Amino acid sequence: MAVEIRKRTQGEVYYSIVFWDGERRVRLKKDSHPTFKNLQEAQEWDRANEAIRDSAKTRILRRLQWKTQYYKFNELSERYIESCKRTQPNSWKNTQFYLEHYVMPFFLEVKKSNNPNNWSLHFEDYRDWLEKEAQTVTSPKRNIAYSTMNHCIKTLNTFLDFLKTRNLMDKSNVYKMTGFPASKINMRSADALISKDEFNNIYGILLDTNPLVATFFQAAYYTGMRFNEIYGLSMDDLFTGEIGDSVLNKALNDHGIDYCGYVVLESQPAYKIRNRLSNGSIPRKPLKSKKAIHEKHNRLIPIIDKGLFNALVKLYKIQEAKFKQKKYGPNLKDYVLFEDLTSTMAAVELRKAYEKTKFKQKSYHCCRHTRCTELVGNTRDFVLAKYWLGHSRAETTARYTHIYEQSVRTAKKRRQRIELLE
Repeated sequence: MAVEIRKRTQGEVYYSIVFWDGERRVRLKKDSHPTFKNLQEAQEWDRANEAIRDSAKTRILRRLQWKTQYYKFNELSERYIESCKRTQPNSWKNTQFYLEHYVMPFFLEVKKSNNPNNWSLHFEDYRDWLEKEAQTVTSPKRNIAYSTMNHCIKTLNTFLDFLKTRNLMDKSNVYKMTGFPASKINMRSADALISKDEFNNIYGILLDTNPLVATFFQAAYYTGMRFNEIYGLSMDDLFTGEIGDSVLNKALNDHGIDYCGYVVLESQPAYKIRNRLSNGSIPRKPLKSKKAIHEKHNRLIPIIDKGLFNALVKLYKIQEAKFKQKKYGPNLKDYVLFEDLTSTMAAVELRKAYEKTKFKQKSYHCCRHTRCTELVGNTRDFVLAKYWLGHSRAETTARYTHIYEQSVRTAKKRRQRIELLE
């Protein structure tokens, strides 16, 4: 374990505790240690709490001990992940995590079964284990969420499919494990929505404290784009005038949705920490659920608020001046509108803004849920909402119907007045 001296964007110094868990470098969460006044205080706390490092390291190494005991499966898992890198370019790291921490440990360590042909015999036990015993890596006393359990089950099924296609297990073994029902998965409710009054309140605070974060929050609220999609917006993505897609344009007109401009989204930054390469370019990856960056996967998002459009144009002009100087080369994609923003800055400033209000803490992703809920509720046009938000499945969009109806019922209850009958 070691003390790391870090600086916030405002230049303020703070101290963080980091350690090597046997597999990767880990930083302790701020709420797991006090705020240190100086380096000496941080180092003293570090020495007094070495047990935290040791227990965390032991816990993770125990989960991964199958790698040394079952060399064949270690090799198979590596081959499987290499395959996932091609088929799941955006999510293969998550798949690797579920496989190494929740699939292999159960079947190889708990059940001692090194024959995948027999794994289907343990499916029900695996379901019970996930629900009652499987715990998060960072917090050993907290059980994993149902959504995580379903990811583990999906990883198990795709790993078995991989073995069949390589003739590494019996192809006649067609058993697949079914996931937990949607009713058990933590679904968003009306409490996760951001009202117009709440938005105006938070936006006003951010405008006073950090105008760039205010624009980012504004973009999230009015466009419903994912955090990383907004984070990677570049000069090449912003357009004015009428949307060229006649079908989308007609749908917007039919529903009376006016727009000032639009975004053509085709990729997102490859990493949350935006590091430019030596030539000034920013590595990019496909949009979520897309296997490649291609114009056929592009998404058009209308900008329905004039204030947001003007704020984005101001950021555009700043990058335009840099582009004329060819500061980052000839590619417009490398001139990102939120260049001076970091993901940490965006999260911290939003949290601080909420702390100054009566509202319950929300995330940028709640803006996305709000936009989708309003689209589905006001238009009942699931195709428009699915395309706008970039959902890969229509079922995902359909979930927001009940949230809209719930929010309407809640609003009616708040407005209701009970008077004496005359």
